[in-house]
Amino acid sequence: MVLKTTYLLWICRSKTDKKGNSPIFMRIQVGDSRSEINTGVKIPEKFWNSQAQKVLSKHPDSEIYNETLEILRDKFNETYRDLLKSRVSYTAETFKKRMQGEQEASQRTLMEAIVSHNKYLKSLVGKDYAPATVIRYQTLTNLLTVFLSDNYQRTDFLLSELSVKFLQDFEHYLKTVRNCNHNTTAKYLKNLKKVINTAIVNQWIDKNPFLGYKITIKQTMKDYLVEEEIKRIEAKIFPMERLEAIRKIFLFQCYSFNVEKQAYFISVQPDGIFKPL
Repeated sequence: MVLKTTYLLWICRSKTDKKGNSPIFMRIQVGDSRSEINTGVKIPEKFWNSQAQKVLSKHPDSEIYNETLEILRDKFNETYRDLLKSRVSYTAETFKKRMQGEQEASQRTLMEAIVSHNKYLKSLVGKDYAPATVIRYQTLTNLLTVFLSDNYQRTDFLLSELSVKFLQDFEHYLKTVRNCNHNTTAKYLKNLKKVINTAIVNQWIDKNPFLGYKITIKQTMKDYLVEEEIKRIEAKIFPMERLEAIRKIFLFQCYSFNVEKQAYFISVQPDGIFKPL
């Protein structure tokens, strides 16, 4: 349920200074909870229009002050739209912190954790991680984005809201809607688990939703190509340069017994010669 969220700009007479200036506050109300922001505007009470919630034009700095208040109104509306779109729960205090660019650990979100994790991976590509690793986590990001939209009509989820039920729903979504097999589903869930573990280390979440949730990989029997099939691949020429490079690398692996990961460090030259990266 979306709680009624409003604001009120008001002059605080009890904090009037010796020069007769009183501060203007923005009062944020979310349901029954309240929080306040000092706008930084201080004026004599006679220059305040409480009905229009503006500084009267008679004040010499009315234009500057009203612009400041208008920026604050815009920030309120922007924050409200973002929270409404993400459909995460919030209080007046968390709304205020969101407006001011702060965020409590309890308000950290799943997509925020994934974006942070992906950014970290990208910064270490070529050092600690292969490009394919980044691609896998970006795929996970895309899958979760669609899953949240389809299943919850939301764009994000608070980390504190995650539960075993959420994981079960995501697993079911991958297997039914996305038609992923068991092992592919398990790999996506393991990647998500790593993101959550990172969030726990960063103290963004108190409880681990993966506790008691088992992820298993089923042993599968891999079919091997027979010599005739390899010969057919040798004879096949792809018009697309990218596919042709993949074909050559695959054959190189077949005849040199290179493992899959070593293929990331091989480039195919125009003359067909393989060169280490």
